[in-house]
Amino acid sequence: MRNTSREKITSDNAWEFAEYFANLGEKKIALLTARQAMDSDNWNVRYFAVAALGRVDSVDAIPTAMECLGVELAYIVAGQKHTGFDERIYRRLCEILAKRTKKDFGLDPCAWANWWDTARVPHFAPALTVDADAAKKAFAEYQKRAKDGR
Repeated sequence: MRNTSREKITSDNAWEFAEYFANLGEKKIALLTARQAMDSDNWNVRYFAVAALGRVDSVDAIPTAMECLGVELAYIVAGQKHTGFDERIYRRLCEILAKRTKKDFGLDPCAWANWWDTARVPHFAPALTVDADAAKKAFAEYQKRAKDGR
């Protein structure tokens, strides 16, 4: 990791901080910087941010993963070609959620959002601002692209 005393954290370099602090066991900073990195348009940055999120071995990773799920699905659907690489981040978020929650709603963002409506209370987490119709539409498009190989 580079000298952090003078470096400004941006969405494109936040994954480095997330990884560093996750490896140190500093959950709070790791989660904040992983979430910040998920705002990057660069899929590589988001990929490494989710890898760091997966190293936070705690239920504390659940709110961050939930917040990123719909955003990442939107990135996939907005993409022009289904390559298999673009969905790795989304799939990994679902895997993290399944592992940390002991629930398995697969890749369905609506099922995860419905579960989160009640499960978020112990985490003192805010409700997701998810447009259910848009999420259903995006997930249907995602499934279509995956099936068609586009």
